[in-house]
Amino acid sequence: MKKLLAILALCVACLADWNSFADIQKECKSKDKDACEILAKFEKLKKECQNRDKQSCDVLASLTDTLYSKNTGDKSEAYGVYDLACFYGSSRACFKAYMMFKMGDGIDKDPYYANVFILTDCNNGNKESCGLVGDDFNTQEFGQALQAFNQAEALYWGEYSKVSTGVINNELIQTGMKVAEMYSQACNSGKWKRACAYHARTMIINGLVMKQAPSLKDGGEKSQDLGKRELELLCKNDSKLACDMLKEFKNNGILKK
Repeated sequence: MKKLLAILALCVACLADWNSFADIQKECKSKDKDACEILAKFEKLKKECQNRDKQSCDVLASLTDTLYSKNTGDKSEAYGVYDLACFYGSSRACFKAYMMFKMGDGIDKDPYYANVFILTDCNNGNKESCGLVGDDFNTQEFGQALQAFNQAEALYWGEYSKVSTGVINNELIQTGMKVAEMYSQACNSGKWKRACAYHARTMIINGLVMKQAPSLKDGGEKSQDLGKRELELLCKNDSKLACDMLKEFKNNGILKK
């Protein structure tokens, strides 16, 4: 642990010269020895974290939080590491992720989803966290919502990967509609706000798939337009997730800029 803390201290000290992770990457490309050393240690921590070393995950999350969000305020990269560290048993990481969602700290505010992390910490044996779970949080209801959400994600990543290989058929279109319905239910419950953005994303990709079948081209256009308008509205209402999705679709040429 002392070694990990030493790495953390070294990297934090570097912030006097570098304002962000991008700066460090740039300097390393310019053959700056110190910058390259930081990147190497950062990559080492990532591998150790992926091997379920929760102390490495803790330090990696702190570094990611500092280096990625110092200028932009965007903590989505850090959240991903806190999420992983929480899953591996780090109480500190669970609490950090919980507070990020509860307060909207650098990511979209979602108090309902914040309970996921504090409940995980509770189930990991930290009884102090058990008392932080919301009084109105229905564990059974949440379990059902989580199951639907995970099913939607599995279908999304499993089935839509076929689009890039040109495998378009009725089964794929039906799967897309099922995914959209799952996200719609989660969104309409009014609890999982990010499910609304995922629903819009699915509508856009459903449209992309449908447009490749001549008989469904009009329906595909309508589906894409609906998803686009949903993302635009969410983005206008301060959903960074929706704004990022819009930007990605436009950069990839799926939506017009």
